[in-house]
Amino acid sequence: MKMMLEDSSITFDELVGYKLSTRLEFADRMLDDLFTAVDHYGSQKAKEARAVLEEWDREANTDSRGTLLFYLWASRFNINDPANYSVKWNREHPDTTPDGFSDPLRAVQLLEATVDEMQARFGRLDVPWGDFYRLRQNGRDFPANGATEGLGVFRVAHSYDSRDGKQMYVGSGDSWVGIIEFGENIKANVLLSYGNATQNNSPHNGDQLELFSKKELREAWFTPEQVKKHTVRTEVFTQKGVEEYLHKR
Repeated sequence: MKMMLEDSSITFDELVGYKLSTRLEFADRMLDDLFTAVDHYGSQKAKEARAVLEEWDREANTDSRGTLLFYLWASRFNINDPANYSVKWNREHPDTTPDGFSDPLRAVQLLEATVDEMQARFGRLDVPWGDFYRLRQNGRDFPANGATEGLGVFRVAHSYDSRDGKQMYVGSGDSWVGIIEFGENIKANVLLSYGNATQNNSPHNGDQLELFSKKELREAWFTPEQVKKHTVRTEVFTQKGVEEYLHKR
């Protein structure tokens, strides 16, 4: 939201960039306060975490190192509890609130606990986000980008834990995405993240996950020429054929 508020005129390509952005607004808002708290209360353990977060790009790209550390800390912090902030959410200032820690010491202690968790689960603090956050469907497996919307990201990707806790798999979030420009000629970039089919034997089940992983959209097909060019098979359904099909079911 902050990105768009600061832009008075948005082109088609800029809007595509905004939608695919994995910048975490919550990180931009809270990290400076967290660094200050670490300087005041932090142990060596917390300072090691700060060093990783200072080098982090504050995005949730597949190669971002620091996203996982921040994500696990934010999960412990409970970003949805108003009591955790010194400045509560204000509907008149939604782009700058909530802000600040009501208890800076607690924020640091949670960071130290997150370091222990990271070391126990992964043996390091700078795990690339895509090593942990995955897109998996119908035998396909790709590194994911994006995060939960509570972290202030346009690229929404909710997840669930793997059985061993070593990874999380995206299960919901950005599904159908369409950026459309109306005019004399319609221009549209789209993505159906999980593909155009649900049948396990279909080549189109999960065939757009790689585009999701690469932060790419595909061109929408509008004209008869475009549709014909990409047609694989044509079937004609008659009323009798439909009735026979329904009867068999």
